[in-house]
Amino acid sequence: MLVGAALVVTILVTAVQSAGVASPAVAPATHPSPSAHTGAGAGASDGSGDGDTAAGDTGDASDADGGTGGSADGARTPIYVHVVGAVVSPGLYPLAPGSRVVDALAAAHGFADGADTAGVNLARVLSDGEQLVVPRQGEAPAVPATSGAPGAAGGAASPSAPVDLNTATAEQLETLPRVGPSLAARIIAWRAAHGRFARVADLGRVPGIGDRTLASLTPLVRV
Repeated sequence: MLVGAALVVTILVTAVQSAGVASPAVAPATHPSPSAHTGAGAGASDGSGDGDTAAGDTGDASDADGGTGGSADGARTPIYVHVVGAVVSPGLYPLAPGSRVVDALAAAHGFADGADTAGVNLARVLSDGEQLVVPRQGEAPAVPATSGAPGAAGGAASPSAPVDLNTATAEQLETLPRVGPSLAARIIAWRAAHGRFARVADLGRVPGIGDRTLASLTPLVRV
């Protein structure tokens, strides 16, 4: 009896040990740590940030387009020309950039009776701030007077044709070298007081005109 009981116990122990060796090991279950969730959230935030940056770039492009439009508007700014002399409607007229004398005359409703049409270059391009003088028959051809810094007109450039001392306006006289607004006014005052210049040398009798100035003006004026 004892021998049989011992044999049974031995068989059971052997069976239990065999079962323990055959059973697979089960790995402990793992759970995501809070830092993993935090990292995922950070990644999502980074993605949103990239989207904002892209939207910002689009806004910059729109601003750039707007700036281009402003430049185009600036290019259409009109020029202003003062039309005087033998025209139907003298006055200050806005014209498109690149306009010519013929356009300014059209704005002033054309030549007036007695205008010296041969003394006007209809094809000349106008500049902003210019005074267009249309001479009458018997007057000297007009010399264009353009805007500029005070005193710059006197001596900035010599006139293309001799200036008639007996008919020239102050603006025309100021196109002569060394002649500014004050000297031009004195020349006109002398002309009014003495009737007219009989010869170019009489210009030396105007106060403020010395020998050197007279020598520089002599080839540029006539009577």
